[in-house]
Amino acid sequence: MSDRSFLEIVEQEDGGFALRRLDSDDEPLVTIQFSGEVQDFVGGDLADIVKAMIGAGVQKASTMSKDAHEAKQDQEDVQTLH
Repeated sequence: MSDRSFLEIVEQEDGGFALRRLDSDDEPLVTIQFSGEVQDFVGGDLADIVKAMIGAGVQKASTMSKDAHEAKQDQEDVQTLH
């Protein structure tokens, strides 16, 4: 995924939600579908829940990417001979 892509959360015709690149018609990066039971329980707050879920996922992915980059740097430092 490009670091410069803007993302948007959209509600789909089927009532689900999708995270997609703003400048692309490609398939969504993530989709979230709630059961009828959850929809009834939560009511009109589904969009807020979707934002929280996607926000947590993006934050975790960012942390994992940073950790992987740091691990790669550490390994390269060990292998460098001067």
